[in-house]
Parts: sequence; C-alpha cells; structure tokens
Amino acid sequence: MAEAVTSVLEKLAAVLLEKVREVQAVRGQIEQVQKELRLIQALLKDVDSKCNRNNVVTEWLNQISEIANRIATVIDTFQVMIEENRAESSNWFVRNINRSVKRNYKTYKLGLHVELENIIEELNRLYQRRTDLRIEDLGALDDVDDPEPSDDVDDPEVVGLEDDQAKIIELLLDRSISRRTVLSIVGTGGLGKTTLVQKVYKSDKLEGQFDCRAWQSISQTYNLNDLLREILYSVKPHMEKKNSPVKDRDLPVKLKSFLRGKRYLIILDDVWDINLWGQLKMTLPDMYNASRVIITTRSLDVAKAADCNTKPYMPHYLSDAEGLALLFRNAFQQHVQPENYPHLLDVAKRLTKKCGGLPLALVVLGGILTRRERNYTAWNTLDETIDWHDKDGKQCSQVLARSYEDLPQYLKDCFLYFACFPEDYKISVWRVTRMWIAEGFVPKDGAGTIEDRAEKLLQELVERCLIQVTKKSWNGYCKYCSMHDLLRDLAIRKAMDENFFTVFSKKKRC
Repeated sequence: MAEAVTSVLEKLAAVLLEKVREVQAVRGQIEQVQKELRLIQALLKDVDSKCNRNNVVTEWLNQISEIANRIATVIDTFQVMIEENRAESSNWFVRNINRSVKRNYKTYKLGLHVELENIIEELNRLYQRRTDLRIEDLGALDDVDDPEPSDDVDDPEVVGLEDDQAKIIELLLDRSISRRTVLSIVGTGGLGKTTLVQKVYKSDKLEGQFDCRAWQSISQTYNLNDLLREILYSVKPHMEKKNSPVKDRDLPVKLKSFLRGKRYLIILDDVWDINLWGQLKMTLPDMYNASRVIITTRSLDVAKAADCNTKPYMPHYLSDAEGLALLFRNAFQQHVQPENYPHLLDVAKRLTKKCGGLPLALVVLGGILTRRERNYTAWNTLDETIDWHDKDGKQCSQVLARSYEDLPQYLKDCFLYFACFPEDYKISVWRVTRMWIAEGFVPKDGAGTIEDRAEKLLQELVERCLIQVTKKSWNGYCKYCSMHDLLRDLAIRKAMDENFFTVFSKKKRC
C-alpha cells in the first residue's frame, strides 16, 4: 500500500517540475495533495509493519488505495491535456482541432480545481480518521474475516422468505449429517435466490458455527483458477496481503491443505455450468465434520450433478398477501400497511397478481410506482398499459421492459451503459459516474457540480430498483453497485436494438 502512495508522490513531483503556466495555476493544490499524502505514507509504513488488522482498518486501506488511483488518473489526464494544449501545427485543419482542444482544456481546468479540492478534503478526512479507527495502535486489533457479501449493504427485501431462511439454516446446522453436503437453491431468475442466501449467510445463528466462510458469484463465464484463488483469499486473507500471488498450479493443493480439518461454508452463487462441481470438489476436502456448500442455480441438472443425495431446495413464489406487502414497501420506499391505502388496494392487488409471485417483478414494479401519483387513476393506467400476456409468457419481462420505457432519455443512456460491464461485475460508482460524464450523459443544467448530478442519477436508478447497491462507504454513500442479470439481459437487448453498443460473444444465455 505504501508503495502505491510513493508512486503517486513521484507523479506529483514530476508534474511540479514542469515550468508551464498550466501547472502554475494548480501548483498550490498539488503541493497540498503532496503534503497530505506524505502524512498518510508515513502512517502506512507503520501499518504495514503490524500484522493485525480488522475489517475497519482494511476498509480504510482500501479507501487509501482508491484515492491513490484517483489521483494518478487525474494527474495522467492533466499531463495529456498539457501536451495537447501546447500542440501547434501549421496545418489549418489541425489548428482548428487544437483550438477545440484548448477550449476543452479550459473546461477541464475548471473541473480540475474542484477535483483537487475534493481530493484534499478526502485525504485530510482519511488521515483524521486514524485516531477514531485506532490505526495508530494496530497491535491491539484482532483480525476478522470480512467475506462477501459486505455487511455494510442495506438488508435486502425478504418478504415471504423468512420461512425459507429458517429451513436452510436448520439444514446447515444439522450435525446428524456429518459428510460435506451440497445444498442447491434452485429457481427461476428473479425468484430471490441470492437475496435468500445473503440473509442466511449473514444470520446471527451461523456465528461461530463454521471455522471459515467464502462467498463467490460464478455466472456463466468463469475461470477456475481465478475462482480457486478468490476462495483461498476469502478463507485465508493474509495470504493475499503478505505473499506474492499463488501460482495457478499450486492453488488446488493450497486450498485443500488449508481447509483440511476445518468446518467450512462455501457459497457459489449463480452457477450455470453442470461441470463446475466436478472441477471444484477435489479442492474442498470432506473430513466428515459437517462442512457445507450452497449453490444457487436456475438448473435442476446443475443441482443433481453437485449432490444427488441432497434434495434441492426450491424457494416458493410469493403469495398474493406477501406480494402485496413487497409491492407497497417498494412503491412507498418504507414499511407501510397496504390496508392503510384503501383507494389503492384493488388496483394494487391486480398488479400483484399479474406479477405471478415473482419478487423481482414486484420490486421493479414498485420502483416504477415510486414516480407515480398515489391515486387510483395513476396506478390503474400503469395496469392497463403493460402487456401482461407477452408472447413468451414471461410475467417478469414486460414489467422490466416497462421500467426501462418509464425512464427519461438521459436515464435510459445511463441504464444501458451498465450493460457494458461483465456479468456479476463489482462496478465502482465513482468510475461509472465519471464515465457517464465523459460520454455526455449527465445534463449540464441543474444544482451542484456535474459529479453531484451524476451521483443523483445513479441514486434515482437505485430508487427505481434497476441497480443494486452492493457496498457502501463508512459515511453511507454508495461505493459499489451491480445489476441483476435479468435486467442486464434487458439492457443488452435494448442497447442492441437502439445501436447503443454491440456485443460480441461466443456464449449465449440459456
């Protein structure tokens, strides 16, 4: 970590050596960034010399890493703009381009001042937080694993899943079955399998029951070595922090060696490949100590291939009452009693019934209703304008399509842009909002800086239940996000229909 900060300091020093007017305009800010970074660099050297870290310290270090990358990006961009601004040519066409570049530079320079000020404030805040987090006394801190999913994410909706959660926990803790068992959670997309397993994974009832745990999202495309490495680093985080990367050929042996004798819980979320378990099982030893593996999948064949002796668990579709509660919770963005809104109850029941008990459809439909007037006419119009009987008979598809059509154009572009990221990719909010700005998706008018407006656009997509927050910063801001694979499929289809981008892939979703 200290090396990363050192590298950034070297970049800053190189910029300050430039004797050009562009640097003089921001010299004071760059020197202030240097000053703050040197304080943090000295602190990092002390942190690296002590082995005990907890989740909070690890998160603090991650924030340092992110801001170091952010500074490096700002400086690289600044140096490019300097070179382009100084470019001269006798060619008429190139001179016109250069004039355009200079105009762009002036615009960029205004943003640069703001960005550097934000960086200075962030560095100062991170340094001041050292006392609150006891970073200066790491020897007293215990090391605690922080497996996925992150605990600082808001609890997902679990309407109607409470019984399922209790039954799965009971199966996991049943020591009468001593062999390593694979419990498969099987169901259609949007049924809430991942949400259910997240609640199980974070349940207090599992505290202290397993020696180590790991959570991995798989999806259709995966690399076995990368998967083994992620599991190894999840159950043994010090190996990633202190050593050079484990070589591919050593991964199976090291993972098996570490897990031998330990009672473990491994979650494999969204498995598509029927051969995955056959490739993975030899690295997960069966010591007859009631270790457990959970797989979520849409395929019953995948479940049977993983463990033919354990009956797959199939979450139930929501009842009308459960669906109604979930719809109102998402439409009102808070816990409310449907009975308290008698003028909406009849149309809400019709909307709920047509979703077929599929949680994702109800959540997204609730997101659409957040932007509608809370009266019968507005909700009934939505009911009448959705084609509930699409040709494929998929009750969720028209709800998702309508959620896209309901977006203003500037939000449509932002939504489609998420489909550029790989499936199950952990998307940095800071990065994607800056990409939107670069693409010109963020309206130029409005209150606050353009960065503030971009973050408000993302928040609106979250409120519409089109984007999921997967990690928040310590102060409550959205840090990482993701897109449900059904919504990603919708975004890809819409993007291709509208020539927003083109997808080249040898694999197609089933």
